[in-house]
Order: sequence, then C-alpha cells, then structure tokens
Amino acid sequence: MRKLTHALKIKPIFILTLLTVGICFAQTDSLSEDSIAAKFCFYADTSREDTQTIESVWNLSVYEQIIPLTITIQTESYDFMPMISAELISNIKHRLSGIVLEGSGACYGYNPHTRKGYSCKSNRKNEYFIYDYFNFLYAYTDSAKIPELFGKVLPLEWSLDFSMGKQKQTLSGKHYVYVSGFCNKEQRARIKGLKKEKEERIQEWERERGIN
Repeated sequence: MRKLTHALKIKPIFILTLLTVGICFAQTDSLSEDSIAAKFCFYADTSREDTQTIESVWNLSVYEQIIPLTITIQTESYDFMPMISAELISNIKHRLSGIVLEGSGACYGYNPHTRKGYSCKSNRKNEYFIYDYFNFLYAYTDSAKIPELFGKVLPLEWSLDFSMGKQKQTLSGKHYVYVSGFCNKEQRARIKGLKKEKEERIQEWERERGIN
C-alpha cells in the first residue's frame, strides 16, 4: 500500500476506496465461461516517479484466457510486416497503438559476381498468440473513472494487419472480455506467468531463426 501510495502520489483514503471497490468486484467474478473470451484486471505501474504526468500509470492486462486465440500465418514473400491493434470500447480513453509484431522483415541477398544486391523470397510460418499483445494503458488523471469499468463485460475490437509488399491482408475480431477490478495477488501472479510464457516463445522463435 505504501509503495502504491508513494508512486501514484494519491491520498491514502482515495487509494483505499479504489482498492476496496476493485476487490469487491474481483470476488464476485462469476460469469458463464462461454460468454467472455478473457478476463482482465488493473494494476499500477509503480516503477515510475512521474506518475501524475505520464499517460500509462494504470495497466489493464489479461490474467485468464477463457478462449485462447492463436493465428498462424504461413507464406512465401519478399518482405513481411505484421501489425496488431486493439480497442477496448468504453467511455475512458486508453493507449494501445499499432504494434509491429515479431517476424517482420525483408529478405535480401548479394551476388558476389555482379556485386549487386537483390531481393529474395523467404518461407515464413509465424504464430501469433493474440492476447499476448492486449495490455491497455490508462492515465493517472482517469484514476477516479477506472472503477466504472469494474465488474463489466466490454467489447474488445482488434485487427491483425499484415502486408507482403503491395499485398495487404487484415484479420479482425470482436470479443467480449470481463474487467474484474484491481488485480489481487493470484491474478498478478497469473499475469507474470503469461508474460514469461510470451518471452519464452519469442526466445524460441529467435533461436530457430538464428537471431542473437
């Protein structure tokens, strides 16, 4: 509590009220499993000292994927650029701009006889675990509004755009997700576990392609 109060520079009674509301909603987290795709909760970024001026002090992250979604893209191309974007529909603004995913890049070769470079095709097979990339950031100035989202099911609209030169493709979806409130210890542990799994997948992907 002291760490959170110091980092956010909010009056203790305000923090206590927010956390109490959040925990109450988290304890009533009982929805039919087929009505939502994932469950989210809020936690504060206590690593920053300038929390009153930055726009990403509150993190809304996935702690349970009810319906995990993995998209595999397999193709042959000269260049490849995948990007994902998402929006959680509510009356509170958040940040999640388009994110360039791992696996992007172009294929180039060099002919020692002509001493010229050339474009080449490469085989690609990339897997994207969609919920790895849904981490919504909220501003300090919205601290009083955030509890309005607690205990609600909200629509989440996302799109995966990938280009292969002039060829453009888009996959999109609309899911319904549940916001429980502020994260409890168990939920924070789950979030850390999911992040670790993501890091391990990226490391495995890099090893397979001889990166680093």
